[in-house]
Amino acid sequence: MASIWKGSLTFGLVHVPVEMKPAVRADQIHFRQLHSEDLSPIKYERVCQADGSPVPWSEIVKGYEYEKGKYVVLTDDDFKKAALDTSKTIDIIDFVREDEIDPRFFETPYYLVPSKGGDKPYALLREAMRQSNVVGVGKVIIRRTQHLAGVRVVGQALVIELMRFANELVDIGEYSFPGSDALREQELTMATQLVQNLAEPFDASRYTDDYRANLMKVIKAKTKGKKPKLEAPEEIVAEAAVAPVLLLEPNPLFQRIMANVLHEGIGAVEVADDAAALCEAIAGGGRAYAVVNAQAASNALITIANLAAAERVSTLILLAPEDCVDEAMLRARGAILVRKPVSGEELVAALNRKTVDPSAVAA
Repeated sequence: MASIWKGSLTFGLVHVPVEMKPAVRADQIHFRQLHSEDLSPIKYERVCQADGSPVPWSEIVKGYEYEKGKYVVLTDDDFKKAALDTSKTIDIIDFVREDEIDPRFFETPYYLVPSKGGDKPYALLREAMRQSNVVGVGKVIIRRTQHLAGVRVVGQALVIELMRFANELVDIGEYSFPGSDALREQELTMATQLVQNLAEPFDASRYTDDYRANLMKVIKAKTKGKKPKLEAPEEIVAEAAVAPVLLLEPNPLFQRIMANVLHEGIGAVEVADDAAALCEAIAGGGRAYAVVNAQAASNALITIANLAAAERVSTLILLAPEDCVDEAMLRARGAILVRKPVSGEELVAALNRKTVDPSAVAA
């Protein structure tokens, strides 16, 4: 790829000749707007809002709106007066620890590739920064615009990321966020266990743009005059050969009845008798069913509801009495509410539901 900028990375008396090259590429699908009758491309004209007539470039000036409808015009000389001296250097001002920089500051990454004769100083700077675990923060002028920039080590490369200035960030105090005073220790313990059970090493290849892939299939099929073949959305079903089922039901007789019903209605199941056991059962992947008595411990209910929200539980059936205090919260997480007493047929039907209308089930 062509270089975006050429110059030197400097700090103190050290100069490292480098070139900036793209580190990311746009992967968007671009469309042209066409006239529906003859498929001619649509073009846009610069039109004066006052009289609707087209305006040539020679009659266009730049104005700053300082009040609604009031402008001050800036000429080329005005821009030249404000311009900074053109520099071919990335001036490192400070080296700071990487964990001290708010990630909201970082914007666009570029590779810094050593120019001719720059291999050794480049490698020395890279290894010194790697061992010190620091980011070089400085400024660079690209196309007459000054940017804040951070230089960090990524593998064998030095990567420069254009950064936002402090005034470009929205202060966190402009919004209201909940505190942690109302959290109970048991709830936090169960939530932490859930997070740990769902934790996985980051693998970028697991995350794909499904909409783009489908759209490209549609485009390619239409160019060939064929009907596109799209994969059906994944059904919410248990992925494991044996689906773990949580039965939080204090009555042993009713628990046995439900277990038998589940075996007959959805096949092989493995019964877990508490929330921790269910988390452990699905930690290796797959989804589960959960049948929960609303009178069970509230921390267990929250854990199962969070599992359902994270789509690790295919169906959450709540055996709910009329005075279920967590009803609204559980509904928000996709729970199917079934009023007790419930028949075996109703339970299996609820477990096999593909779409859920809690208000209809919980009436």
